[in-house]
Amino acid sequence: MLSKLLTPAQSLDLAYRRQKPTREQLDKFEAGRTALLNDIRHAVEQNETEEYVKNLVVRFLTNTNFGGYDVNVRQKRDLVIRTGSRPQDPVGVILELKRPQSAGEMVTPANLNRRAFHELLYYYLQDRDKRADTDSKSLKRLVITNGYEWYLFDALDFDRLFWSNAVLKSQFREFERKAASSKKTSFFYDDIAAPFLAALEAEIPFTYFDLTTPAPERDQILISKVLSPPHLLKEPFAQDANTLNRAFYEELLYLIGLEEIKDKGRKLIQRCAAERQQPGSLLENTRLILDSENELTNLTPAEAAGYGTTADERLTGVALELCLTWVNRLLFLKLLEGQLRRYHPGHDARFRFLTPELIPEYDTLNKLFFRVLNTPPAERKEPVKTQYAHIPYLNSSLYEPSLLENKTIKVSALEDHLPLPLLRKSVLRTTGPAPDALAYLLRFLDAYDFASEGEEQVQEDGKTLISAAVLGLIFEKLNGYKDGSFYTPGFITMYICRQTLRRAVVQHFNKQYSFGADTIAQLADALDGKQRPAYSEHFNQLTVCDPAVGSGHFLVSALNELLAIKSELSLLLDDEGRRLRYSLVVARDELVVKDEDERLVQYRATLGSDGSRTVPLEHTRLQSALFREKRHLMEHALFGVDLNPNSVRICRLRLWIELLKHAYYRPDTGYQELETLPNLDLNIKPGNSLLSRFPLDADLSDVFKQGKFSLKTYRETVHTYFNSRGREAKEDLQGYLQQIKQQFTAVLHKKDKKREALRRFRGQFAALDTQHFLIPETPKQREARQVEMRRLELYGDQLEKEIAAHEQGALFREAFEWRFEFPEILDDQGQFRGFDVVVGNPPYIRQEELVPAAKKHLKDHYETGSSGADLYIYFMELGAKLLAPGGELSFITSNKWLNTGFGEPLRRWLPASHTLVEFIDFGDLYVFPQVKAYPAILSFKRQPPVTSTTFRTALIPTLPESSLDELVDEHVRLVLQSTLRETGWSLSEAPKQKRVDALMAAGIPLKEYVKGNFFYGIKTGLNEAFVVDASTREQLIAEDPASEEILKPFLAGRDLKRYQIPNSKNYLILLPSGWTRRQLGWQKDKRGSYAVPPATPAHASPWEALETRYPAIARYLLTFEAAASKRSDKGQYWWELRACDYYDLFAEDKIMWKEIAVYQEFTLDIKGTYANNKTFFVPGKDLYLLGVLNSAPIFYVLQQITTKMKDNAMAMQLSQVSQLPIPIATPAQQAEIAALVEQVLAAKAADATADTAELEQQIDTLVAALYGLTPAEQQLLTA
Repeated sequence: MLSKLLTPAQSLDLAYRRQKPTREQLDKFEAGRTALLNDIRHAVEQNETEEYVKNLVVRFLTNTNFGGYDVNVRQKRDLVIRTGSRPQDPVGVILELKRPQSAGEMVTPANLNRRAFHELLYYYLQDRDKRADTDSKSLKRLVITNGYEWYLFDALDFDRLFWSNAVLKSQFREFERKAASSKKTSFFYDDIAAPFLAALEAEIPFTYFDLTTPAPERDQILISKVLSPPHLLKEPFAQDANTLNRAFYEELLYLIGLEEIKDKGRKLIQRCAAERQQPGSLLENTRLILDSENELTNLTPAEAAGYGTTADERLTGVALELCLTWVNRLLFLKLLEGQLRRYHPGHDARFRFLTPELIPEYDTLNKLFFRVLNTPPAERKEPVKTQYAHIPYLNSSLYEPSLLENKTIKVSALEDHLPLPLLRKSVLRTTGPAPDALAYLLRFLDAYDFASEGEEQVQEDGKTLISAAVLGLIFEKLNGYKDGSFYTPGFITMYICRQTLRRAVVQHFNKQYSFGADTIAQLADALDGKQRPAYSEHFNQLTVCDPAVGSGHFLVSALNELLAIKSELSLLLDDEGRRLRYSLVVARDELVVKDEDERLVQYRATLGSDGSRTVPLEHTRLQSALFREKRHLMEHALFGVDLNPNSVRICRLRLWIELLKHAYYRPDTGYQELETLPNLDLNIKPGNSLLSRFPLDADLSDVFKQGKFSLKTYRETVHTYFNSRGREAKEDLQGYLQQIKQQFTAVLHKKDKKREALRRFRGQFAALDTQHFLIPETPKQREARQVEMRRLELYGDQLEKEIAAHEQGALFREAFEWRFEFPEILDDQGQFRGFDVVVGNPPYIRQEELVPAAKKHLKDHYETGSSGADLYIYFMELGAKLLAPGGELSFITSNKWLNTGFGEPLRRWLPASHTLVEFIDFGDLYVFPQVKAYPAILSFKRQPPVTSTTFRTALIPTLPESSLDELVDEHVRLVLQSTLRETGWSLSEAPKQKRVDALMAAGIPLKEYVKGNFFYGIKTGLNEAFVVDASTREQLIAEDPASEEILKPFLAGRDLKRYQIPNSKNYLILLPSGWTRRQLGWQKDKRGSYAVPPATPAHASPWEALETRYPAIARYLLTFEAAASKRSDKGQYWWELRACDYYDLFAEDKIMWKEIAVYQEFTLDIKGTYANNKTFFVPGKDLYLLGVLNSAPIFYVLQQITTKMKDNAMAMQLSQVSQLPIPIATPAQQAEIAALVEQVLAAKAADATADTAELEQQIDTLVAALYGLTPAEQQLLTA
């Protein structure tokens, strides 16, 4: 067995390493360590037993980091640590303990093949053998210790090396059955474990440390973290980059004047309810000033309409946008303040500028925004110049007045010194009168630590860390306040960017240099170290786009991953082109820099007494290189578009934050000025990605032939803009760029087919209108000429309308012109080259929410369009079109298109011309917290597939603890692309798909067998009102016996059980759409709808019709009027159910099944039961069909063709179930199966728990024979 020794620094999660422990935490651990060592020395001197030493270790663990966990003996194990405080909680850690005196049995770093390891292995195998695979996941680590020395192993390595080894497992089980040549455990140790370990060629990693070795404080921190729940039990740790800090978030909302509410499963942010509004909050203060000074009149009607429909909505909308702008600036400044304090240890107090003492009023904050941060130091005016001399110039548009501020108010207009009571759960602990609102805000921010990210030191003040990644989460939630937008978790963005970008980089170099590499490691070996500058430049030509960029999470992850890949390829170079010997690693979605000794690297500066500043040369060398690399990627490699301008602003902000992390003091300024931030306006842009006036292949060559604007000029102007300083310079460049784009537009308009047709029609009209005749025309000729002129005029007018709608209409107001907006993706001839990588999380907007004009346009202009297509379908096609040939797209989006009707065009289009790479399905896991979105990761390349093309697919059973990569590798399988069908994708391995194809060929589709007679259950839109329990039903009937007529037995999906005739416990109030009109005397029209009103209605009002016929029902429903009226699923009146042509069919016999099932659960209803929208049914009492549907062959097909949910449950949608093959059978064969089914139904009717396995086996055998299966093939179906 090969052993791989890891130090604590190497074994710890990098993100966890970067988090500071408090002084109290470290002192507590050190006190426990010292006590343990003293106690063990005493135990050795007294020759105490192993049991005694065991108790010392228990005391050490519980007194340090495991006080809230059960640490105790379990069966014959020396010690276990459970995942909770109760003895029944799962085991998370197994510890094998040896006395220090038992040196012969104890492992050593050079030799693990000792008795201590044999015993640990035996205990592990016993534990693993008794638990199911899912239960075994709780075991995280295994430990060997004598109190002094500690050896830590990962349970995943034990699973990989030992449990997965068939030979060892067989020998162990034989020994456990007492079937080995000896029953003594020493036989297992000496004759099974020791030889196996000696012959094992695989490497086992382990962490080793000795508590007796004197250690500096950094190493003490590392060891205390290794012996803590986040490492030993792999528990989430505080301030994980993917975890929202609820306390910070909720108090920030309070300070702004907002609150979070739940609405239809989503969490939305809105203005606080009237009883909780505080005049001192930012929002209420801003509303007051806007309203009292009538500032909204400065907005145009079109601008104002974007903030709401009523005056109050617009007031709140404008106020909130202003507040979020100011808060975003403040949070960025807090990160800047933290960065400057971290750069200057020992002088950090000098760089605290966001304090109530320095910023007593909003006017001072305004000065900081606009007279300091966006003004170079040399251009600042006194007294600001002296007062803020240590605050750098940022050159960021974030600190330029926004358009809305210029039209309404700036932060200086707010009323100062308004009191704001502390939030009840405030992080502040002051008492007395309510504080000043601005002071409260600044003290609140100061109560958190924005300055400690990445430090391996003790946090002396005990403040909670707020990292840039956590702020990104805050930005995302605030930005999505209107629609509850979903924050893409870091494990998703990391996985997509890691997998996709690594493949793209390898392809990028293979294409240029013909290396033939398959992996980054192979590529690194192929690169010639002498050509690093050229390779580095080529690397930077890779382009990445997110067409629905949101807050920029994917671009941030892409930025970090690209830098990590560049580091792995040894292409991270300093300003002189020399290799930097540092490693960059992405840990929990954040970039970490390590030196060759695995130490985390931090930039530092030293201040002299005269105000001079010095920076170590190596710090400047590294920091300037990282800043340059990040900046270059942001300017030339990363691109994003979003319809929401606020999203665009936040995306730029997040990229600036990433760049700020590696800001450095420029040597050419005597280390007095920080390097400024670039303008990102030209790479991250607002617009509607799906709408463009001009196609991607539109010809721009005429623009460049004219000479006024060349492609080179266009690119150089963009590059100049990135580095421009000052507002005037930026505006000049923006104006020049606008001229270029206008020229593009003018040339493309000339080539537009509709404009060409318009010119032709107008020319023909003019020719006819001015036509001269040598021989006067006859009246008939004149009439014909005028008719033709009228025809041309009408055609021309129609074309003009269409052109105007296309070029200036509301639909295209935010259209984004991919053809020329990004010069980086145009080739040397000006043709659209495309992006190397497209990533993202397209909007989850259902087709019902689309504007009709947009819906029609998308359907007409996209090959994947259909009347039922949700918005993400179009983004997939757009993303594919934006790719360069061979480029790769990777989206996380809904999996519902796999088998639904609206997904059929996509299923047809995608595999026909693209090479699928990966499909990672999460089923119904909550990837997005509290939202069941049924997400999946889809990756494909823009290149035609070949017959043998396979792609990776995996169904993920649980959310990952940190990295998704390991979970995917554990569950991945290969699928042959050519096996995919338009009717629905079955993501089965080739042998299984072959069996499914054979079964499909042996029968006719269920849809054909039942002649399309499938039906959904009923969607009430408000079950609380229309579904009542038995006691309520009895009460309603008691009040009015007529109520029984419309109270129908009603089932939910969970009520349907295999072969059990369902019994309902609830009842439906059945008032279908049209019922009220019938009572009023309306008549049917030709289409069968009650659309012809009576001359004299039978009742004074529609409500009276209900009150008269069913008074008890009317009284009951009246309490739900408000909620029922808001339903989209309602009839012509709020008390009616939606229109449905088959309500009567529910009263008949039918075969029913539920939407989600672990096993097929088809059953027969003979009681006329109605059911909810989580059920489906086929009319009739076809017992043969019921037997086939519940048979083993059909279960096998369902397992392959249905979308999988949690715990391998199947989504039994009509689109999949309708494909099920029903074998052709003679009447006699059908009767034989039907008779067996009848026996099963009878047995289940008598006793729901009756064992009908033998009868069902007979049915399976008969059905299998109908498919032509041999006994061996039948066995394969159930294997």
